[in-house]
Formats: sequence, C-alpha cells, structure tokens
Amino acid sequence: MFIVPDDGDDKLALLSANLLLLIGNAVEEEAKQRGFEYPNLYRYRGGETHYFSFLEEVPVLLADQQRRAKQPKRQQVLTAGLDKYPNKKQRISALIEDLEEVFVLQGGQPCYPSLIQHPIIQALVAEGQEAVEPLLVCLESDTRLTRTIYYFRDFFQHRRILGVHEAAYVALSAILKTSFFKRFERAHKLYSQGMEGRQEVAAKIREYLKLNLIRKTLYRLKHRF
Repeated sequence: MFIVPDDGDDKLALLSANLLLLIGNAVEEEAKQRGFEYPNLYRYRGGETHYFSFLEEVPVLLADQQRRAKQPKRQQVLTAGLDKYPNKKQRISALIEDLEEVFVLQGGQPCYPSLIQHPIIQALVAEGQEAVEPLLVCLESDTRLTRTIYYFRDFFQHRRILGVHEAAYVALSAILKTSFFKRFERAHKLYSQGMEGRQEVAAKIREYLKLNLIRKTLYRLKHRF
C-alpha cells in the first residue's frame, strides 16, 4: 500500500515538529541543569551526547515540512498520467520532483525499506539511460526528504527519514543494473558521511559510465545487488 498524505497531515507534522523541537530543547537544558545522568541509548551517529538523542532528526523534519508548506501545490505525475508529459526530459524532471512523496513501509527488522517497490521510482527506472544524469544531480545535491522511515529495531527509539537522494540512488542502481556499495555500506555513504559521501558515490557512478561494455559487465558481476 502506498499512502499519499493530504494537506492536513503535513500541517499536523509541521506543528508537531515545531513544538517537539521547542519542548525537546527545553527539557534537554533542564535535565542538564539538574545534573541527570545521560541514558545509555543505542545511537546511529556519533557526536555530542544528548538525553534525547532520538530527537536529532526533528530539526531536519521541521525544515523539510517548512519547505513543503511554502511550495505551491501540484498534481503528481502518476496521478495526472504519464501521457500528460509527452516531453521525456520534462517527464523525468517532474518524476524526480515527485520523489519527495515516496513512501514505503519497512518489511522487516533489521531491514531497509525496499524503495524500488514504489511506482514513482519504477517510472523513473522505465525512463532508462536518459534519467541517469538528472538522477546523478539529485543524488549529489538534493536535500529534500521522502515520506519513508527507516529503523534498525522497533524497540530502539531512533528513526531516520530517508532522503530523496537515497530514492535517486535506488533508481540509478536499477537502471544501471548494479550496486556501487560494498555490503552494508549504503547508510554510511548516503547518510553518515553527508554530502561528501553522496558526491563520492556519484563520482563512482560517473566513472562506471565511462567504462567500455566489457568492463561494465565485469563490474556488474563483481558488484551484484
């Protein structure tokens, strides 16, 4: 099932994230003033210790919801119909714009949401090689979020919202029929290392595109999904 949030969902998310950031910061400061011990919670990222480390995604969510609130409303490509976009370049651009609506439930734990299941990503994959360069630009520089949540285990408090650039990578790897990571390296390169990691992956893909057919085949055999 793929759920499309309505305006009310986004408005509630914006208000909730705003309040949660204010309350979280206030409680964090109060706990620090009272000298409470820091809890020993599982964390995905290093850095400064917090009482509520699972709230570290809230500023990112708030910024994205503020962005969504400011942008003009538009009908998604697949809702309008692909036939309404006869120009291939414009169709690819519009589909990439719609990546912010990608929502896929996580199928297990530990497990990564299978973004390739989403119709928007499947539509981009169907566009073929012409979509590669626009998707690479998205991978390198897009800072928007999707609607998809990742978690390691449900009893851990941390949740991560997948970025649009991660959806772009999934589409790229499907079009090119290969992976550009070592096993379990994806989250590290596309999330923990930030823009630097994303650009490193994009550079690796660009190098792959320069290979001849034989070298591409050998690369795919070595880096299977």
